[in-house]
Amino acid sequence: MDSDKNGDVCEGFLAELKQFWSDREVWVAQAKRFAAEDMIDDVWPDEDPDRDEVTTIEAFMDAMVLRSVSAREDLEVALEFEEDGRLVGGHNILVTIHLEDGISYVEIA
Repeated sequence: MDSDKNGDVCEGFLAELKQFWSDREVWVAQAKRFAAEDMIDDVWPDEDPDRDEVTTIEAFMDAMVLRSVSAREDLEVALEFEEDGRLVGGHNILVTIHLEDGISYVEIA
């Protein structure tokens, strides 16, 4: 049950998410914040000396762009983000949120 490239998902699935966050922008921002708080100290170095340094949670969140939203097993949703090259060397960041309790975890995809 993946979303389209804009992150839009079917209404029933979105209703499940809205238990925890009132609208799309809020839950996407919350997923970005989860990732930023978890990974801010682990930003991978880059050989490009002209690269902007990411030193704040806000800058980390700004570097993340939603790529997809997927349903996972046991009432989990996965939000996959692309990043602009400043964070994890071009890899994607996957934030998984359990819908019943709001617990989340972050991984490099």
